[in-house]
Amino acid sequence: MAAPCSQALCRSREDAGVALIQTKPASVEHEGAAGIGMEEQLEVCEVQTSELTRELQELRQKLKDAESRCNRASARSGVCAVFGDPHFTTFDGAHTILLAQKTLWVVKSQKVWIQALSREASGDLMGLAVSGPFMDGHTLIFANTSKATPTHPFTVLFNDKPILDDVTSDGHADFRFRNITSASRRSSWDLLFHDAEILRIDDAIEYDFGSWSSRFSGQPKGGLYSFKFPEGVELTATGSDLMSAVLRMMPQEGGQSGYCGNFNGDAGDEFEAPAEGTVAEVLVPAWNIPVGDGLEQVPDSLDLFKTSAALQELLSKAPLDEVSTVTAAPEASGQPCQEDMLAKAESACSKFTEQPALHAACLSDVCRSGDASAADGILAVGVLDGEMAKRTIA
Repeated sequence: MAAPCSQALCRSREDAGVALIQTKPASVEHEGAAGIGMEEQLEVCEVQTSELTRELQELRQKLKDAESRCNRASARSGVCAVFGDPHFTTFDGAHTILLAQKTLWVVKSQKVWIQALSREASGDLMGLAVSGPFMDGHTLIFANTSKATPTHPFTVLFNDKPILDDVTSDGHADFRFRNITSASRRSSWDLLFHDAEILRIDDAIEYDFGSWSSRFSGQPKGGLYSFKFPEGVELTATGSDLMSAVLRMMPQEGGQSGYCGNFNGDAGDEFEAPAEGTVAEVLVPAWNIPVGDGLEQVPDSLDLFKTSAALQELLSKAPLDEVSTVTAAPEASGQPCQEDMLAKAESACSKFTEQPALHAACLSDVCRSGDASAADGILAVGVLDGEMAKRTIA
């Protein structure tokens, strides 16, 4: 049993109790105030979290963009060759051919548009056109117009105006359009001016006209043309084998398609071998069938050649889209051969002696073009039509 307290002590305890009781409401009120503050702090935290999350996402995107730029910077540019019938050596190293008359995509991407003009039954390469957002809508066309302009076999148009026509006595001509293109014509290969890698492109097979490098070295037929565009895109072309051209560029962000391939480092997904027996074994390495995206006919609304009034006027004088149906000897077609050229034609076309129609067409084409390698086009038509399927060609 607790001892009774003194009067003073009891009064002190009572005062303390009253004081304690009096302090409880204040304590409760303080706890309520603290509760309201936590809610406000929670809202502040949520806002800060949202802002930090957004900043983090922005930083991640910047990092991704930087990595993409670094990857593109470290990626090596590549070359694609287009020539003759036309044949293609893609950026990834596939060797394909197209024997058809059409306007085709060489490179089709979001920013870079490069088209080729393939004419005649054997698909002669007669023009290249470059345009797209990377050129701010400007267009350059390089065309073989030798039928209409025999004294200067090539016509170069920039925004449908002729350029590189003012040629010096040594065969030089230059044109500049700031930030869009630098164009030049030279009579011969310059080790200090031209891209040495062009000469090292794989031949795939042995062509009648000689080695691949001979298309560009020395003094190539029609001169040597070089074009430089934004973003490291370059085009070099000559008149060998109707037209021979090499395109250099970087892999495109967002991908690319067309007859120069997808530029993904894998040549195997850009071609199929021809059916067994349809092409002579010696030709198979260069006669593969192109596969992939962007191989369709370019629609008229996007056809850069058809939007050129200047080019259409030239073509109207000597149409390039007329399908060749020559089956007679060159003299019968109104295109007589000089004795020396006829001898070359007979030699180049000797492989067709057992096929009279092909032999006559071959003689005509060689005489018409003045180039023995034109026999390759007739050979291609023949093997794909089955004329040569059962014959061994040496």
